[in-house]
Amino acid sequence: MCILSDNYEVIQSTLLQLNHLLDSNTPVRASVTPVPPVMKSAEKVREPVTVISVRETLGLAAVTKAKLAYGDLHIHPDYSQRSARRTPGVLWYSTSPLVTNKVMDVIARINLAKTAIEKEITTK
Repeated sequence: MCILSDNYEVIQSTLLQLNHLLDSNTPVRASVTPVPPVMKSAEKVREPVTVISVRETLGLAAVTKAKLAYGDLHIHPDYSQRSARRTPGVLWYSTSPLVTNKVMDVIARINLAKTAIEKEITTK
């Protein structure tokens, strides 16, 4: 049994379920602001970053960007590994107990698999 690959598969399949839930419901409001990644070549520049240019994305386009951010699980060769790629924002959906419970269950399974991967990596 390979803990890493098994949990990675759980994350991948559960992210698909999350995407389906997000696509199956219309958001009341959706707003995200992707923070541009730091290019690997910029790591060596010693000057502090004083301005970060961001652009807010709204509505269904924001949901699409959020889903892409959730699935951003791999190292990208052009981007710095010292800085995280972030897409802060909010996806606000009307709350029905059935949908809320499904979303919370999916998120809990994703987080459990992520924690198992982190534990495996940090203890080996």
